[in-house]
Amino acid sequence: MRRGSVSTWENFGRRSSANMAQFSGSPVQFMTTDDIKYKRTDGWFLSYRKAGIFILIFILALIAAGFIGWYSHSMPKKRVQDVLTLLDEDATKEQDTSSLVSSFVHPLKYWLYLKSTIIDYQLVTFEGRVVIEFRIDAPAHLNKLFLNAVNINVKQYELSLSKDLVKVSEESRQRRRAVEENDSNDPAINITTVIYETTEDYRLGNETKVSSNDTLFDRKEDWLLVHSIGKGEETIEIKEYAIDKIKKHHVIYPKKVLKSGIYFLMIDYEVLSDDIVATNLGDHVGKRMVGTLLKPSEAPRVFPLFDGIHQRAVFSLSVERPKEMRVLSNMPLRSTKDASANWVIDTFDDTPVISPYNLAFVIGDLAIVNQTTINPNNVTSTFWAGPQTITPSNEQLYLLNKVEPIILGLTNVLSLPYTLPKLDVVALPSSVITESGNLGLISIRKIMFSTIDRAALVRKREALKSLIGLLGEQWLGGRACMKSMADTWILDGSLVYLQDQLINEIDPSLQLAHSFVADVQTIAMEDDGYSVSRMSEVKTNPFYMGWSKERDTRGACLIRMLHGVINNDTAFRIAYEKLLTRCQNGTANVAEFLNSVNVATKELPEELSLKEVMDRWITQSGYPLVTVTRDYENGSTIVKQKPFFYNKPPLEKDALWHVPLTYIKHDGNWSYPIKTWLKPEEEKIIYNIDAIDDEGNKTHWILFNVNKAGYYRVNYDETNWRLLATALDENHESFPPETRASLIDDVFALAAVGASRYETAFGFIKYMQMKERHYAPWSAFAHHVFKLNNLLYETSAFLDFQMFLQQFITPLYDQQSEHLVEGSPLTLLAIKLGCLSKYSKCLDSAKRSFVRLRKDPAYKSTLPKYIYETLYCTTARHGGLEEWNYLSQKAKHTSKIDEKYDLLSSYGCFQSLEILNSILYELLHDDTYNEAEVSVILKSFSINPVASRAAYKFIKNNWNDIFEKFSGSRLTMESFILTMLNSVTNESDLDDLHAFWQNNYESIKTVKQATALVETRANFASSFAKNYSDDIRDWLKTFNNNHGM
Repeated sequence: MRRGSVSTWENFGRRSSANMAQFSGSPVQFMTTDDIKYKRTDGWFLSYRKAGIFILIFILALIAAGFIGWYSHSMPKKRVQDVLTLLDEDATKEQDTSSLVSSFVHPLKYWLYLKSTIIDYQLVTFEGRVVIEFRIDAPAHLNKLFLNAVNINVKQYELSLSKDLVKVSEESRQRRRAVEENDSNDPAINITTVIYETTEDYRLGNETKVSSNDTLFDRKEDWLLVHSIGKGEETIEIKEYAIDKIKKHHVIYPKKVLKSGIYFLMIDYEVLSDDIVATNLGDHVGKRMVGTLLKPSEAPRVFPLFDGIHQRAVFSLSVERPKEMRVLSNMPLRSTKDASANWVIDTFDDTPVISPYNLAFVIGDLAIVNQTTINPNNVTSTFWAGPQTITPSNEQLYLLNKVEPIILGLTNVLSLPYTLPKLDVVALPSSVITESGNLGLISIRKIMFSTIDRAALVRKREALKSLIGLLGEQWLGGRACMKSMADTWILDGSLVYLQDQLINEIDPSLQLAHSFVADVQTIAMEDDGYSVSRMSEVKTNPFYMGWSKERDTRGACLIRMLHGVINNDTAFRIAYEKLLTRCQNGTANVAEFLNSVNVATKELPEELSLKEVMDRWITQSGYPLVTVTRDYENGSTIVKQKPFFYNKPPLEKDALWHVPLTYIKHDGNWSYPIKTWLKPEEEKIIYNIDAIDDEGNKTHWILFNVNKAGYYRVNYDETNWRLLATALDENHESFPPETRASLIDDVFALAAVGASRYETAFGFIKYMQMKERHYAPWSAFAHHVFKLNNLLYETSAFLDFQMFLQQFITPLYDQQSEHLVEGSPLTLLAIKLGCLSKYSKCLDSAKRSFVRLRKDPAYKSTLPKYIYETLYCTTARHGGLEEWNYLSQKAKHTSKIDEKYDLLSSYGCFQSLEILNSILYELLHDDTYNEAEVSVILKSFSINPVASRAAYKFIKNNWNDIFEKFSGSRLTMESFILTMLNSVTNESDLDDLHAFWQNNYESIKTVKQATALVETRANFASSFAKNYSDDIRDWLKTFNNNHGM
């Protein structure tokens, strides 16, 4: 019988079952007994059904695993909402460069010799020689040196050791080591040192080797011998000189390790002409100017150096120049020597110990405009400018007589005199926009330099603030003097604060033309009101992340609040004196500044120092919202705080502040407000606050944060807001202008997040239309008008908003338009608001001016310069292809940078999508504009809603091309991202934005700060449109109907 037949399996079954226990009777079945070795529970009996189930489960598991794998790869590793965490991680990663660091290398002196060769008024080559005397003071030997240099071509190099100074006192070495190792605990300091401390053969990636040559110099024109520059007796042979272009390092590998001693490093080099910092032409044919603007981080583009703002040294500068030109630098000219028939060498006195970033020089066709002596130290102050920069003899330059009072004012506040024997102020050509306040040599924009006495108040205000800031850098511009880069905010913030403090003292006519609350604090609190804002204390080195205007303005607000807290001018001056004295040794820090004024601060929370109070303000982003709730019957007031954010609700875990409260009652004295403290996690109850008059009416208001001296917002119950509005309507001038501006800023900011109502906000400003004529309140109001204009642009409330605004600002515009020549900031605001609201008089005036301007270019000279930007933007907003052709051609052909920027700022004002897309296409595919000009154009897109939405769509469709072309320019990449600031108007837009982030996460990570800002603004805009736009529309519609509009 066949194998597998029934009988075969039958016999096998019998044989197998014969040994098994069976039940008696039929049918026979299997059973188990205790004698069976393997029980069912210990084994595995697989049926066909079970096998099928397991196979099905296995197949489903494979499908699920594949789906999960695909999904995980399609999603970012981190959510976009976590971008702040990523920013903090990046700060830590930047500090990892400390692995290349040694704190035992100390540059002592730089001898720098420079020569620029200019052909056809273009800078072709920039040649130099640098000799660096430095000390190595290390317990371990070093086998390489790191220098910072950007696009510098090295020609020759030599390293030598001074035998006379090899032996360094062990005692002094240990003392220095102890100090420097303590300093090296500061990550910011570690970032900036440039010696690698090891004997291992470690190399940076991306290095290219400089072709070997005879590293000994040709001595036929030995500039070193002429100037008695030291050279070590023992030449150290260099095995290799490598350049890492990505990390911007030059790495020197000596053949033997370097031990403690004094060394000299000599390098001959040339700078690539298209990368040297600030190579600028003059305004006139045949006139040239070349200069350095090394702040904040451009020194490595001019000469190789031991990089680091803390690596300060003495500098000796010599510059070879054509005989018909002049050279200015930080120090006075020491000597001039003929180099050839047409060239001479100017050598300057040695500088004091300074950071490389404070070194400066200017070469050009310069002439003296004015020269004065500043007492009491007999400092020679000289104004320099190129030919024809000087105004006609019948016009007096506004700034000429301002230097001495500014110097004296700063000396009084900071308690330290100006230390150098001279001070040069140089007018930059019109093609340059960047200013610099280097020690002893100030470079100022020509448009500011040439401001005349009869100029518009707007222009004089900006020129004076600019000069105060540049002169203030003579004391406060030495960021290298701070022990930690996290503390530099106090220097930059102090500069902004002192600009406001001194402006009235220097020129009382500008008293109504500026306001700290409107110009600084309103902007700072807007920026700091989003969770993406960065604290004043940063982990990364600001020299490599760029200076943040937000950081400076926030710092200024904290300095102003601190000044109010200590309420002691003498103690404030002493604190600055100590701070700047410590700066000279590079050991200054904010903690010591606070401790020095702590003794003079009488009103502090119990058992707390001033440093403990201020630490939270310095290190934590954001600011408090102080809520004031009154019990009118009992005469008491409850004061509480919570964090204020536009884009998210506060959380219970959010840390709070020690808040310095100032408040005044209806019958109080504005000069002497009541002071107290609001502690974290505690509410404060204030008693005996009269609220009811003799007739039983609630008429007595209370006001907190007088003149917005504190860095916080205040919200009141609806009754107190109404009482304040009534008091302003009755006599607004009984409230200080800064307080009026503060109230307007707060009430609109609170309405934007639902803490108050827009009905309250719009009702509060009712008095302004006919009565308010001070710049500060109108500036605060204008800030929120521009914001609402963008938020409401695509909502049903926009038309009603424009009708309201037009009716509201008509009296102001009609009055101020008659004072164009005077040119106050209030006049400029009236023009901007009038044209924004499409007020017919403003639009007609702009149209007439533009028509005349096209027909007669000379007509431009009759228009005040301060209205150019508004005129061009209004023309673009209501124009088409004809206006675009005119404005774009003017922008491309003008050599005056201020005029060019005014024209470029109009690009985002166009409403035609065809024009907007053509602009963006040109930016991406052509090279018409430089990096700075691209940034100006894109900024104009970011503040105009139509352009912002057009930019968003363009960026989505062309992101890969944008990233490929501009990934090397952080400024341009961030500018593209920031064009989307006003592109989100609803939740659908927000979802679309998130999808874009996720699909391009790896490339978006390179500009996370800008991405996070767009994200937080988008969250706020989406929430605002959903929750508040309808309420605004209803109120505006009712108001407009009641006023016959």
